[in-house]
Formats: sequence, C-alpha cells, structure tokens
Amino acid sequence: MSSFSGAVIGREQVTRRCGCVVEFLHYESDPFRAARKQKMQQKRCPPCGKKASDTFSAQQSADAAARRDLERTKRQERVAEAEARAKELRIERDAVKIVEHEEQAARAKREPGKARVTFEPLPPGTVLTVEKLPSGTWLGVLAVPGHAGIERRAGSPIGLVFKLAEVFARAQAEGKVPA
Repeated sequence: MSSFSGAVIGREQVTRRCGCVVEFLHYESDPFRAARKQKMQQKRCPPCGKKASDTFSAQQSADAAARRDLERTKRQERVAEAEARAKELRIERDAVKIVEHEEQAARAKREPGKARVTFEPLPPGTVLTVEKLPSGTWLGVLAVPGHAGIERRAGSPIGLVFKLAEVFARAQAEGKVPA
C-alpha cells in the first residue's frame, strides 16, 4: 500500500473524518509519519467517501431536474403570455376592421356614388349555375325568381361569380330585378 521501506514497527487505531476507526501503520524509516497520520485523519474512508459521493451526485441530479422543471414552467408561462397578447392583438385588429367596415358601409349609404359597391344577399330561391366549357372558359347563369336570368362568361370561376354579382347589383339598383 505504501512505498516506504522497512518493517512495520507499530500499529495505531486512528479515527477518520467520517468517524470510522482504521489502522495506521508505523514504518521503521518514515520521515512523513505525522503528515501521513494528519492527512489520513482529514479524509473519509473509501466506503464512506463513495457513499458521500453518491449522495452528492443524487442531490445534484435532483437539483438539476428541479431547475429544468422550473425553466420549463417559466418557458410555458412566457409562451402562454405571448399567445394571450397575440390573441388580444387579433381581437383588437378584428374590432378595428369591423369598425372600419361599419364606417365604410355608413359612408356608402350617405354617399352611394363614392363608396365601393357592397353586395346584398341574394333573394330566396336564387340559383347559380357554373359550368366549364370545352374551350376552357367558364359559363355562369344566375337565375332569380321572377326574372329572366343573367348569363356571363369568364376565365375563372371566381371571376365569373364576381361578374354575375356585379351585373345583379346593377340590375337590382335599376329596379330590373326584385330585391
């Protein structure tokens, strides 16, 4: 165990830092006996050292897990706050859009020539037929009860629906189509 030369001339029971009692050997030619003895008394024995190390490691692992959980909770709270703020902003933005739309509709009623056209709902019983022709164009017919019907062609079905709606709105404004 040690690199000292000579025979063992004595044995002594020494209490280590952990409280365990161990045997300390006195060698024949040992100039560092006092220092060795003091060092041995300041250290734990190997089994107690391993036990203390395992306990310390377990405590560090538990502390690290608690820190991770706390960080995760804080991160989730920050995300929830950000989502709540975003939702509030969306609600505010939607409210502003509604107010702007209502103001625009009010202006349209006061100044019908200056505001853009807003389409009113179609009368009950109105039928819209959309058909793609072999030429690639779209044919649409808007049939209103009590009226002959409106027929238009367009390059896309969306454009066709808007064209029919515009023609219907004009016919309704002129009184040719019942409201």
